[in-house]
Amino acid sequence: MLPSIADLLEIPEIRRGSPVVLAGKDSLDREVRWVHVSELPDIGAMLTGGEAILTTGVAIPKSPTDLRRFIHDLADAGVAGLFVGLGRGIDECPPAMIEAADSRNLPLIEFRSKIPFVSVTEAVHSLIVNSHVVELRRIERAHEAFTTMELEGASLAVILQEAATLAQAPIVLEDLHHRVLAYNTLGRFHADVLFAWEERSRNCQNSDRTTVFCEMGWIATRVGARGETWGRLIALVENRPDPQHRFIVERAASAIAVHRLIERDDQAIKQEARSTLLTDILGSVYTSQDEFQTRAAAVGVKVKNRIFAPVSVRVERAPNEQGDSAKKLSREAIHAVEHAMVQFSDSVLVAATSPDSIALLITRDPHVGRDEALRPIAVAIHDEFNHFEPAQKVNIGVAGDITSLSEVARGLLDACEIADAGRDNTTFSLYLEMPDVHVRGLLFLLRADHRVQGFIEREIGPLLALNSTHRRDLMETLSTFLQVGRNKSLAADALHMSRPAVYHRLRTIEDLLGVDLYDVEACLSLHVAIIAHEER
Repeated sequence: MLPSIADLLEIPEIRRGSPVVLAGKDSLDREVRWVHVSELPDIGAMLTGGEAILTTGVAIPKSPTDLRRFIHDLADAGVAGLFVGLGRGIDECPPAMIEAADSRNLPLIEFRSKIPFVSVTEAVHSLIVNSHVVELRRIERAHEAFTTMELEGASLAVILQEAATLAQAPIVLEDLHHRVLAYNTLGRFHADVLFAWEERSRNCQNSDRTTVFCEMGWIATRVGARGETWGRLIALVENRPDPQHRFIVERAASAIAVHRLIERDDQAIKQEARSTLLTDILGSVYTSQDEFQTRAAAVGVKVKNRIFAPVSVRVERAPNEQGDSAKKLSREAIHAVEHAMVQFSDSVLVAATSPDSIALLITRDPHVGRDEALRPIAVAIHDEFNHFEPAQKVNIGVAGDITSLSEVARGLLDACEIADAGRDNTTFSLYLEMPDVHVRGLLFLLRADHRVQGFIEREIGPLLALNSTHRRDLMETLSTFLQVGRNKSLAADALHMSRPAVYHRLRTIEDLLGVDLYDVEACLSLHVAIIAHEER
């Protein structure tokens, strides 16, 4: 960034001249492109803008009218500031000169002490050259950073974070409807950045590929590739955007366009924005409901005055699916859920929370019934997984309705536990709620309680202490016997064993546990202990 008039006033070579600002005090932030020493009264016609002019005043006009014309010519030329050395040409700046400079907001500084102008020009030129070197290095670092991200296939979030850091300004990516797709606030409040976003953005339409909106402090560039523009990238710069901001925003836009070409999915960026929104909720990023509503509205999700239903989709993975196979299934599962939710994009947030679980936050109008909202979503998810080869089983757990942002994390955890507890359900259900998982769901929720663990050990501890083969045989026999209503004949048929063999195992279990398998209450306790053991 080029030095300003205010920066020049701080360098020792100028401070030795005892500078006093007589006019244009509100424009000391003007950037200085170069510095000239001139005694010509018509120097304004030879300038191109951004210069700081040094003069002793020996040739400036004498009449107030000519003095005003001299100042207006400099202002029209875009001069950054005028420095006048007293003592050789004039003893003080004339009032007409000061008034004219003030009327044009042109910084006018007089030196009360004599200084050699050559030392000033050397110092200022050195400062300008150094600023160019710093700018080139910053641009080079930005170019290297974005090139590396393109080659490594960096995520959209990483690209935006790097852009915001380099520009030292919040960065927002929007679509052609001015809806926010993704952003990085650089630590600022989300609501401050996204407030009334669509309205503000529509007031800043690009006239070229990249446009600077000085009043807003925005710099916006179009995003797209292969002749197709699909969005804009905007940096919200507090001060006037400079060429470095322009380069960073344009380079980031190119990296985002490459990212989208690699993804080859029009929905990918939109879904990433919604996924980040949900993960931020789980990470307690938001400090208020209003802040969350602002961001949700910006990405096109309805949340204001809505009821939330936390949902967990649990993917049933075969025991032999490990390593790369499991990772592939996880990727395919999240893509399947995202694809299923495209038709519900204004009322559903989706995010992967673990390799086997996908979290959804469904929003609905209070006048719409719970099942009316959940059923089509559950059907769409099951349909997607039925198209897998082979068809993939999933459990969908739904927690109770909530209305507060603070309840979302707890609700999603409950939904995940319901989906996990329902994995052994023998009958198909579109989705499961807490009443659907019965005692198994309760025991799953209490599985970490030391009292439940102690109960398991008291009831079936001697069985669990046996060697693996013997333990497996007796546990399977006991579990089957209890599931078929304590009917030995049915248990033998289910186990594909002879009745005498089953009778022998049951007597062994009675002796080992010290129970009577004809005692209803004892069998109930055993059954509960077995289920609790399975749900650990």
